[in-house]
Amino acid sequence: MATSWQKDIKEKARAPLKGNLEAEVIILGGGITGTVSAYLLANEGKRVILLEAETFDKKGATPDTTAFITHVIDTALPELVKLFGREKAKGVWEAGKQAVEKIEDIVKKEKIDCEFTRVPQYEYALSKGELKEIKEEVKLAKEFGFEAELRTGAPLLFAGHNLTQKLKQVNIFVPSEGIEPPSLP
Repeated sequence: MATSWQKDIKEKARAPLKGNLEAEVIILGGGITGTVSAYLLANEGKRVILLEAETFDKKGATPDTTAFITHVIDTALPELVKLFGREKAKGVWEAGKQAVEKIEDIVKKEKIDCEFTRVPQYEYALSKGELKEIKEEVKLAKEFGFEAELRTGAPLLFAGHNLTQKLKQVNIFVPSEGIEPPSLP
C-alpha cells in the first residue's frame, strides 16, 4: 500500500548508466541511509556514486515507513544489552540520536522542504508481558541518559475509534526527543 506522499510523486524516467564511471565510494541503495551517506561523503570531497535498483521514491524501507526516523531501533534496548553489552547498546541509541540530529542539520543547511518535524514516539503495551518489556526499556533508557517516560491510562486511537473501551489499560513509552508529550486524560 502506498503512503499518501508516495501517491503524489511524479517519477522521472532515467536512462541506464552507460560507459565507465569512476568513484572512490559506491553506495548501493538510495533510501535515507544511502542518500545521507552519499551527501556526507561528497561533502568530505569524495567522488561518490549512489546506485538504486528501483526508483528513489517508491520502494524500500524509507518510503514504506514514510521516512520516519528515530534513535529507537526495532531491537528493544534490553535485547541490545543482552546481545552486545551495556556500552555498545547505549552507543547504538547515541549513534541513532546523532544521525537524527545530523539529518535535521542537513535539512536546515540545505533548506530542504521536506516537512522535517520532531514529534514524540509512542510504544503501546497491550499485555502484561509487553508492559514488562517496556518498563525494562524505560529503566535502561533513563540509566543511559535518554528521555523516556512510562504513562498509563492513555486512550489509544485508531482509524477514528477509541480502543480504550476494549482494553483495560494502555501504556505508553515516550522517547521524547526533547518534545513534550501531549497531556493525557
